[in-house]
Amino acid sequence: MLNSRQASGVSRSTVNSCRIRPTAQHRCRSVSRLPFPVSPISMLATSTFALKRWDEKPFDEIDGGPKLTRASVLYEFDGEMSGEGRLEYLMTYLPDTTAAFVGYQRFVGRLGSRQGSFIFQHAGRFADGVASDTWRVLAGSGTGDLAGLRGQVDFSAGHQDRYEIIFEYELG
Repeated sequence: MLNSRQASGVSRSTVNSCRIRPTAQHRCRSVSRLPFPVSPISMLATSTFALKRWDEKPFDEIDGGPKLTRASVLYEFDGEMSGEGRLEYLMTYLPDTTAAFVGYQRFVGRLGSRQGSFIFQHAGRFADGVASDTWRVLAGSGTGDLAGLRGQVDFSAGHQDRYEIIFEYELG
């Protein structure tokens, strides 16, 4: 099994179809006799991010009911995805001490050697000290060299100073 450092910059189809230990330079030969069109190759980018600002305020509360809050968040990314992410969360704190949240994050920076921006759409839950969140690139949101970007991050972690993510993406 590959760890995130080994998978860095390697396509999923290379890892799955070649069954070898990949390197960033390795690519499988394409097969031209396929009876169907081949989709773009999924790539993996490994990055870390740190929380630079979290400004959360309630916007609706009732006695005995869930609390609704809004948080303005600033993330700093380093690695194969480097730049800044500005995120707005809407959260519901439930009486059982869990929370559900949605949000939109604009990432501005570099993905590999490409510059631009795009929007992540967030949807997740917080329970037992762990946030689980799926970040999906909003279709059509890419700009600059990141136009046409599609992808997703599956994130799950407790509180820490820096977080590691693996972003699976396609540029088409």
